[in-house]
Amino acid sequence: MVSDGSITTFSGIRFWPLLPNPDDMAIMDIAHALANHCRFGGHARVFYSVAEHSVRVRQVCAPEDALWGLLHHASEAFLSDVPAPLKALPAFDVYRAAECALQHMIAARFGLPPEQPVSITEADRAMLRIEMRGLLPAPRADRWMVQLALTVPEPWSPSTAEAWFLRRFHELSGPSRG
Repeated sequence: MVSDGSITTFSGIRFWPLLPNPDDMAIMDIAHALANHCRFGGHARVFYSVAEHSVRVRQVCAPEDALWGLLHHASEAFLSDVPAPLKALPAFDVYRAAECALQHMIAARFGLPPEQPVSITEADRAMLRIEMRGLLPAPRADRWMVQLALTVPEPWSPSTAEAWFLRRFHELSGPSRG
């Protein structure tokens, strides 16, 4: 079987992540896929979705950047989540370029500025530390731990994460943008 580089999304759209059409980026597909992707490459103690992480980043970033916070990993709905230490390797240069291009297009599709705001990067890093402390098995993770007041409560199921992601999206953008 020869691949043309397309995937079929949850809603049945044929989508080319390397040649994306913004009209084919449905918020329901993004929410569903992120709700079913586990953070940390699946190596967390319990399932913890990228969608839940995104909802939580939205909660701790600057209020004016909340929609960007919710969508900051939206490209992973089409390219999957690659753990950051792996993604940083030179062998992943092509992946990072594809992810960046797709994320810029997603930002444009949903009316966001092309560059991720600083408050999102800071919130994402803060949530990463919180998540590592609460979700990764000890003792290897404790070299990254810092004392933070926030913790990860009982993680949501994929269906709950998807519902919260969509609810927050519609609160921030209105129902017509999806």
